[in-house]
Amino acid sequence: MEEFVNKLVNGPSLSNWLEYFSGMTWNRIGILSKIKSRVSETTITENLVFEFHLISGSGIFPIEIYMAKDEKANGNDIEIFIETYAGYILMPCQAKIIKGNYKYSSIPHKVKGREQIDLLLEYAKRKKGIAAYLLYNYSDHFFRNDKLQNEISFPVESFGCSIANASFLKETYYDKRTRNNKPTWKIPSFYDLHPVCAMPLHYLGYLDSSKWFPFDQSLNKDKSIKFYTGEEIENDSNWKELIQRGAIGRIKLENSEITSEIQQTPSSLPVFNPKFRIVFSIKRKERGLYLVY
Repeated sequence: MEEFVNKLVNGPSLSNWLEYFSGMTWNRIGILSKIKSRVSETTITENLVFEFHLISGSGIFPIEIYMAKDEKANGNDIEIFIETYAGYILMPCQAKIIKGNYKYSSIPHKVKGREQIDLLLEYAKRKKGIAAYLLYNYSDHFFRNDKLQNEISFPVESFGCSIANASFLKETYYDKRTRNNKPTWKIPSFYDLHPVCAMPLHYLGYLDSSKWFPFDQSLNKDKSIKFYTGEEIENDSNWKELIQRGAIGRIKLENSEITSEIQQTPSSLPVFNPKFRIVFSIKRKERGLYLVY
């Protein structure tokens, strides 16, 4: 952890802070596993949001935190808006934590009979974003860690939090094995996904989509992906900002694609329903006035 702390102190930035949090997550899962204790996806996600909340209030980095007004929103589900020079890209994320066998055994989860991954993919399609899994990781397999370290340019512990493309996971692992003569999930392991199919979370902090190597093909090929404006995000009536800024410059948007989600879906149907929204911006918005880049 000393390496991550020094890096953050000497070069405070969003990417360095995300790498620091990822290192803490790796070590936290590792320590708890050694004492036969557990931590859930929800706990780590809430810790991540809380830390972002503190950072947002301090003004250190250009981050805004929102919470869903829907009381039934799921604490495992978050959505991240990342600003690029073309606009904000939406990345809905389902959190999953690694298990003792180095695998993500909760990925084949169903909600009211429906594959959870399908709900995530449908949400991303409606919102014209990129569906992702936010993975919380740890491994004590020293031989394989050494092999992995030789393939990357950062510490293995930086994979404590990583991002994987949900479409790729569905295409590669869904119904790829047979059990009781029926097709079922092939459960991916940490080493199946890293480093080729998942990127460290701190890469999002670069605010440069060309560095998102598991997602760059989606961005180049999928013409339906939308680049949102800051006004669309801030004026979404389904969300409330945890730290309110001034109301100067607010614009009421009608029929926004991100405003009408709750009203469009009958309450009896299972849906991806994120509890938190995190917004990474290039520059911080001051007193409600929008900065033009």
